[in-house]
Amino acid sequence: MKKIELSKYDYAVGYEIFLAKEYKLLDEIIKSSNVIFDIWWHIWLFSLYAMMIKYGFTVELKDKNIFIENTKTN
Repeated sequence: MKKIELSKYDYAVGYEIFLAKEYKLLDEIIKSSNVIFDIWWHIWLFSLYAMMIKYGFTVELKDKNIFIENTKTN
């Protein structure tokens, strides 16, 4: 499991994405897409969300840290 300490700004965006689930409306688009472009701030957090939805990564946001694990088995 990979642990990354977040800045207060990244934590705020991470909270919106992973805890408040504000990006959930994109889940079906992500699942059915082969290519996704993200050209805004906090690109790595959106990319992480896309990997979570498309490839089964586990992402946990806790205590200003983000924990990432690839849990999908083939």
